[in-house]
Amino acid sequence: MNSIWAFSEIVIPSTEQPSWGYLPFLIIFLALYLALAYVTHATQGFYTYGFLDPNNGSATLCAYVFGIMAAIIVLFIAVWLLIWLRKWVCESVFNMPGKTYNSKNSREEST
Repeated sequence: MNSIWAFSEIVIPSTEQPSWGYLPFLIIFLALYLALAYVTHATQGFYTYGFLDPNNGSATLCAYVFGIMAAIIVLFIAVWLLIWLRKWVCESVFNMPGKTYNSKNSREEST
């Protein structure tokens, strides 16, 4: 259900592509989430995700961590491209420019 909602948020509203500046914050957020799993191990004595156990091999652990980072980069680019495609189809093909939220315009309208 969450995936359907997220996809509809990409396809339906007239939003702009996310700034590339968000990508480092997404990577840091996921790194902190993985670090929280180690805090859980230190305090509770178990790994929330079995693949984070370094006893399975450091190469495997490293592959999982970099795989997660690669996945967030691929998802970010896919979302960016889907929004670009939606804008191109709506604005160029169907000649239907949408109104996008602009905080400057909303302040001008309210005064």
